[in-house]
Amino acid sequence: MSANRSKILLFTLALTLTLSACGSTENDDTPSRETAAATAQNGSQQLVDGQGQQTTKQSESSDTAKDKLDEALGLKEQSPALSEDELKEKLEAEAGAAASKWYYDDYDGDGTKEAYAIIGGETITAVYAVDRDGNVSLMRDEFWGTNYNVNYDSLVEFKGKKYLAINTHNGGSGSVTYLFSVKNGKMQELAVSGELQGFTVEDGHAYTTYNDFSKGYHDWVQLELDYDSDSQEFAIEDKPVDSGEWKQAYIDYIDNTIAENFSDSSMFFEVSQFAIIDIDGDEVPEVFYDSGFGAGGSGLLTYADGEVSEIHGGNSSGIYYIEAGGIFKYNSGHMDSFTDDVYTISGGKPKLKLSGKYYLPDGAYTGTGDVQDYYEYYINDAQVPRGVYEKKLAAAFDQSSAKCALDGETYTYYDITSAIQGY
Repeated sequence: MSANRSKILLFTLALTLTLSACGSTENDDTPSRETAAATAQNGSQQLVDGQGQQTTKQSESSDTAKDKLDEALGLKEQSPALSEDELKEKLEAEAGAAASKWYYDDYDGDGTKEAYAIIGGETITAVYAVDRDGNVSLMRDEFWGTNYNVNYDSLVEFKGKKYLAINTHNGGSGSVTYLFSVKNGKMQELAVSGELQGFTVEDGHAYTTYNDFSKGYHDWVQLELDYDSDSQEFAIEDKPVDSGEWKQAYIDYIDNTIAENFSDSSMFFEVSQFAIIDIDGDEVPEVFYDSGFGAGGSGLLTYADGEVSEIHGGNSSGIYYIEAGGIFKYNSGHMDSFTDDVYTISGGKPKLKLSGKYYLPDGAYTGTGDVQDYYEYYINDAQVPRGVYEKKLAAAFDQSSAKCALDGETYTYYDITSAIQGY
C-alpha cells in the first residue's frame, strides 16, 4: 500500500470518530458504546489488512480514541461509591459515637446512596450525614426537646426525593420535626426544619399539622405545605392563631407551676411583678416575671407548639430585649459573679446565641485600680480578655436599642390572669 493511501485511511478513521462524537443524527440520538466500539475496531482492521506492521500501534490509538469517546458520551464508568459499611464507619469515626439510628438510602434519586444517623438514644444529641464519597457533616446538635420520638421518625418520599423527618419533644403533647434530604449532591437540612409538627405525604401533597385549641381540647389539624421546585424547599401556609389556647396555657402555667415553685415564699405573691412583652413580633407575646427578691430570680415564659417553656434567671436577674426584634439578653449577678446570655427567638422558640460570664476570683483584687480588670471573662466557656468580652457582647446585642422588660406596664400575681385574658 502506498504512503498516500495509508494517510487517506488514517484520515477516514479520524473523520469517522469525529462525526460519531460530535455530529447529530436526524433524530438527535446519542451513539451507543457498541456503535463507537465497532467504528474504532473496523478502522483498526482496515489498517491491519493493508499494513500489518502497524497493527499494535493502531490498536493502541483506537483504544485511546474509544476511551475519549466514552468519556465525552458519559459512558465511561465512574469510580464506585463507598459501601454502606464504609460510610457508617466514616460517620461514626467523625461523630466519636455509634449511630443509634441509621438511615441509608438514595435521597435525591441519582442512583447512589447517602446516609443520615442519629447520635444518642432516647435523648438525642446530634444528627450527622455522610455523602456517597464519605464526606461527613454535623447537621444539627441543638433541638427543641431532647426526647427523641423514636416511633415517629420516618423516610418520606415526595416528588422523587426522600426526606428524613426526625421528631423531638419535651414529654408533653407538643413536638418539633426536623427535616433533612439531599440537594444538588449536598446533604442538607431544609429551611422549614424545626418549624414543623410532623411531615407526611398524601396523594402527591406534603403536610404538617398544628394544634387547634379553639374547641377547648387539642385538635391536630392537617396543614398543607407549599413546595417550590426551583429551590426544592417547603413553606408553611399561614395558619390561624388561636389566642384562647396560648392565653390559657400561660394562665395554667402561672397558677400551677410558678405558684407551686414559690409556695413556701409568701413574699413572691406580694411583691412579684409580671410583664407581657413582645420579643419576636408574632401574634403570641412572651411573659416575664421578677420574683421581687434576689434569691428568687426571674423567668421568661414562651409559648410554642401548644406548650409553655421557661428560661429561669438566677439571683438578681433581668431581661433587656429589642421589641419585635427577635433578640434578648438575660443577665444576672450575685456575689461578684455575673452572666450575660444573649438569645434569639422566633415563633416562641428561644435559641442561645452567646453565653457570657465573668467573676472575681477569691483574693484577686488587691484594692488598687479598676476592680473589673481583675475579673475573669468567658465567652461560650472560653476565657477571653475583658476588651474582647465587651466587644463580642456588644456585637451580639445592641444595648442602646434595648428596653428593660419591667420598664412598661407591670402586673401583680393576682392581676396577671386578667391582663393575659384581655391582651
